[in-house]
Amino acid sequence: MITLKRFQHYSRMSQETTAFNADIVCQGVTVGTAENDGHGGCTFVHLNDKGRAIPEIVQANSIPEFSDGVFNEDSLVNLVDNLVDKWINDKWVATQRKRVEKQLATTVLFNQKGDKDGSFRTYKLAGKSPEEIVAFAKQVAGKPNVSRVLNLMSFEDAFGLLVKVH
Repeated sequence: MITLKRFQHYSRMSQETTAFNADIVCQGVTVGTAENDGHGGCTFVHLNDKGRAIPEIVQANSIPEFSDGVFNEDSLVNLVDNLVDKWINDKWVATQRKRVEKQLATTVLFNQKGDKDGSFRTYKLAGKSPEEIVAFAKQVAGKPNVSRVLNLMSFEDAFGLLVKVH
């Protein structure tokens, strides 16, 4: 398995591409580094002496990232770029989950019949206990023009409606 360790993302430096640097680890051994300066160029991979043995490691072991058994520097660069994209996406999703958790803990979110998809009405209930928020959400849900109350849904369903995960 190939992973990135000591990953550093420089979001303020990222312009056309993602600025980062990281160690490349294959089967638990650091085999090189990867970096991108964020100005639209390609990712650079620098293999150390152990990294030069990756083709043999790939052929001797079934490394999932190279299931066809073929290794070349372009395929490693593509793999690194995919790992970076996944890391950034996972971090973004985690940040959005925290935001939605906080929002649902202080606000009743609901739709009325005829509202556009993705638009929600709110009642802010700062300082209320979770039980008070749920009780109020149930009152809102009982109104005839309300189509759904996100606070009464599972977190995953509410999150899916509030955040479009890419």
